[in-house]
Amino acid sequence: MPGDVPNYLGKAFICPHCNANAQQSWASCTAQGHETSDTYLPGLTISTCFVCSGLAIWLEQPVRTDTWGASARMIYPAATVEGPKRNVDLPEAVARLYDEAATVVNLSPRSASALLRLALEALLEDLYPDKAGNLNSMIGAAVRDGLPERVQRTMDVMRFSGNQSVHEIHHDDTPQTAATLFGLLNIVAEQLITQPKQLDALYEGLPDGFKQQVDRRDGREAV
Repeated sequence: MPGDVPNYLGKAFICPHCNANAQQSWASCTAQGHETSDTYLPGLTISTCFVCSGLAIWLEQPVRTDTWGASARMIYPAATVEGPKRNVDLPEAVARLYDEAATVVNLSPRSASALLRLALEALLEDLYPDKAGNLNSMIGAAVRDGLPERVQRTMDVMRFSGNQSVHEIHHDDTPQTAATLFGLLNIVAEQLITQPKQLDALYEGLPDGFKQQVDRRDGREAV
C-alpha cells in the first residue's frame, strides 16, 4: 500500500528525510533558555520518524471550518516528498505539471490543487484539441465519447476543487485533500489513455484472419 504524504498529527506517513512509510511520534516544541527552564513555544510541533529519527517542524495555522479548528503545515524540511506516483501514460506536459504539484503539496496544498486542475485541463486539451480552453466543454466531449459517469464526476470534482483553490480567498486545502486529487488525475488517465491503449494492444494481437471477420461483421470491410 502506498504511504500518505506528511500530514499533521498523522500516525504514519512518508518521511521527508528517508522516504520510508514510517510511524511518527509527536511532541510540543520548547526553547531552552540560558537561565530559565524550557519555554513552551505555542504553535510549533515536532514529528519524529521511527525509521531514521529525522525531525519535521510543523507550524499551526487556523482553518476555516464550521466549528473552527487547527491544522498545521510542515515548515522544515522545506523539501517535500513526492505525492503518489503518476500514471506513466500521462502526456509529457501533463506529467510536468503533476510532478510540479508533487513537489509543493506539503509546502502549499492550495498551489498543488491549482496545478492539478491545470494538469487535468492539459490532459483533456491533448485528447480534445478542438475544445481547448474550456474545461467544462472538454469534460462534456469526453462524456459524449462514452466516458463512464463515475470518471466524469471525478473530473468535475477536480474542476471544482481547482477553481476553489484559485478563486476562493477563504478556501483551505490540506496535503490530504491535494493528495486525493493526485489519485483522481491518475484515475482519469487510466480510463482515457491506459485502458484504451491496453485494449487496442490486445485486439491488435489477434490473428489477421479473425480481425477481418470482425471487420466484415461490423461493416468496416466490403464483403
